[in-house]
Amino acid sequence: MRGNADQSFGFEFLIDGNTRIAFADIGIHVGGACGGVYLMRSDLSACRVGVLVNKTLTAAQNREIFTQTCFTIDFCSEEGIICENDSFGVWRGDGLWLSACGTPTKPQWRIGTGGHQINLGNISLSGGEGDGVLMEGGT
Repeated sequence: MRGNADQSFGFEFLIDGNTRIAFADIGIHVGGACGGVYLMRSDLSACRVGVLVNKTLTAAQNREIFTQTCFTIDFCSEEGIICENDSFGVWRGDGLWLSACGTPTKPQWRIGTGGHQINLGNISLSGGEGDGVLMEGGT
C-alpha cells in the first residue's frame, strides 16, 4: 500500500476481524505516505516477514500505524516486523502479540533510526530465537 508523496492523501487501511494472511514473502507492506493504518483482531503467520514498513513505494514517511486488540504475528521465518530508517511517524500499539519470529541473527521486531514516536501497551513477545525488539542507532 502507498499514498501520495506530497501527503495530499495518505492511504488509509484497515484490517479488523476474522482475517488471516499466511504463507507470503511479506504479509503486509506499508510502503510510504500511508496514514491511518489499522491492524486489529487478525492473524498474520508463516510469512518470511510479517509487516514491512519503509518508503520504497512512495518516498514519504508513513504517518500513523496502529496495532490493536489481538493482532497476532506468528511464526515468520525472519523478522515479524521491520521498520526501516525514518519510515513512520507514530506507532501506537495495544494488544499486539508477536511470537516465534526471528532467527539467531534477526530480531522479532527491528526498528531503524529516525524520528519515531512509539507508544506500546499490553504487547506480548515470546518464542523468538534472536532479540525481541532491536532499536538501531539513534538516541
